[in-house]
Amino acid sequence: MKMLLLFLTLSLSLFADNIEVLASSYYVDHSGKWTIQDAYKNKNTFTPINNKNASLGFSDGIVWIYVKLHNKTALSSSNMIEFPYPLHDYITMYEYTNGTVKEHVETGDLTPFDTREVKTNDFAFPYVLKADETKEILFKIRSHSSLNIGMHFHDIDQYYSDASDNGVLLGLYYGAIIIMLIYNFMLFRIIREPVYLDYVTFHLTYFFLHLGLNGLAFEYLYPDLPMINLYFIPLLFPLANYYSIKFSISFLGLEKYEYKIAWYLKALMYAFLVLAGLGLFMPYAFIIKVNTVLSMFSAFSLLFIGIYVYKKVKTTSSQVYIIAWSFLLVGAIVGELQNLGFITMNMFTYYGAQLGAFIELSLLSLALAYRYNLIFLRLTEREHDLKVFNKDLERTIEERTLDLDTRNQELSLQVNNKNVLFRELYHRVKNNLQIISSLLTLQIRRVEDVTSKEILSETTQRIRAMSLIHEKLYQSNDFSSVSMQQYTHDLLNDLKQEFQRKNLHFAVECESINLELEVAVPMGLIINELVTNAIKYAFQPDDEDQVITVKMYTTEHYAFILEIYDNGKGVDINTIQDGFGFKLVQSLAKYQLKGIFESYNDGGLHHKITFEKGLLI
Repeated sequence: MKMLLLFLTLSLSLFADNIEVLASSYYVDHSGKWTIQDAYKNKNTFTPINNKNASLGFSDGIVWIYVKLHNKTALSSSNMIEFPYPLHDYITMYEYTNGTVKEHVETGDLTPFDTREVKTNDFAFPYVLKADETKEILFKIRSHSSLNIGMHFHDIDQYYSDASDNGVLLGLYYGAIIIMLIYNFMLFRIIREPVYLDYVTFHLTYFFLHLGLNGLAFEYLYPDLPMINLYFIPLLFPLANYYSIKFSISFLGLEKYEYKIAWYLKALMYAFLVLAGLGLFMPYAFIIKVNTVLSMFSAFSLLFIGIYVYKKVKTTSSQVYIIAWSFLLVGAIVGELQNLGFITMNMFTYYGAQLGAFIELSLLSLALAYRYNLIFLRLTEREHDLKVFNKDLERTIEERTLDLDTRNQELSLQVNNKNVLFRELYHRVKNNLQIISSLLTLQIRRVEDVTSKEILSETTQRIRAMSLIHEKLYQSNDFSSVSMQQYTHDLLNDLKQEFQRKNLHFAVECESINLELEVAVPMGLIINELVTNAIKYAFQPDDEDQVITVKMYTTEHYAFILEIYDNGKGVDINTIQDGFGFKLVQSLAKYQLKGIFESYNDGGLHHKITFEKGLLI
């Protein structure tokens, strides 16, 4: 395959057993004044190309490459010369045959993609050798980027076969990256932890950066706008570093525990933003060199900070971070040293940065998945503990109901104790929820961000709604059910005190309905969520008659129906379906309580939830 050939060799000697490379050499014309005649006349003074000098680094001159080929057979042969490095700005091929020169169309990544004779992300030049023919070829290369002049020689059929295999491998490579990015973005949508979004933005910029480095961005995104190549990599290079630092701060929790280190890294982030802006004005070669140096400094800084955090807290996340970042750093260093001309082009130097980034991306994705699984495991353990407690309680109650005739007095005492226990249990749950609500209220006062403050306020109100249910239970003599009529009145009074809106009125039409605790809690959250949203969004500030109606009633065919509607301005249903509150209500109504949830405009926004039989006591 083409990629394996690149990995294994940059050999310039023999190929296809039929074509012999008699000469391959280069010369850098720093004056930039040579003509094709000058280059051909001085070809014998060129330096032979080998795998040690194929990487010339950054150069201001024009590179001339001389190749002499001979067909050893009695058959005509169609062949291809390939330059696998895709970032040459301009490259022109000249064929010498019997003292005459044929100039191919000039191509490069600063010319439209259609100028390439072979439509591929690298540069390939076809030529034909007749039987026993010797041909001389000159290449003229100019570039703002580093100069890697390694060449591959193919017969034309093998080239297209290898190109097809290479396309499949690149498709699998980038496909795997896209899958990991989508997976972590979905985790972010589920648990809303910023670290998952930082992971996606970090590796998404690296994804497009590698597309640019491989020439695929030019081929598929902007083939008719070659000048974008002067800005694509200089812009994405610092942005990738910016988001890598942002992700590291979030992943390692530096803002919470190491705020001085976090400030240092934020200063480095802003330096990369400045560098991204300078990339629009400064020369390409200069800005790439500055990016390379600052990127190396940033990568080493992040590695040492990861080691420091691991030695201090010894978490699994920091350990995985160190390993992942080491792969990324080694790959980046090898790739940049090759681009600067300090080391030769080979398997590890050409694809080192991409391989290192892919391993790093995979390891960090596993670390984030582990973090999610750990959260889920802890919730599962709490659920298991609660089930064990309930079973023990049920077993205790069953044992104490034996011998009713002979142990009536003892049973009566036990029932009283159980009532005290339940009352104490619900009282403590209610107190704990109030403590959480109070802590969040205190936190709200310290938060300056309006969005964060609103989220915390909504969370506090949801906790109050659950706390109110437990309050009703421990105040009641019947610990098995909650009166939704009284609960609804108290919850709406609480909301009215919370928002303190003079023109707001509630109309409650609730039948005497009792629900078990496991049904009452999600029902209370539904009422709280829909009424809160109506208070916040249904009315204009100057509306005088603001009425929100809550109805709960039974029917002949269903257990009962809950309706919540207002006389406000109404809303486009499609615009609220992606909100967290709407999704929470849908989840509780449809999947937990098995109800049918409908929303429509009818003189205001109208919600109707129909529940099947079996929920009522």
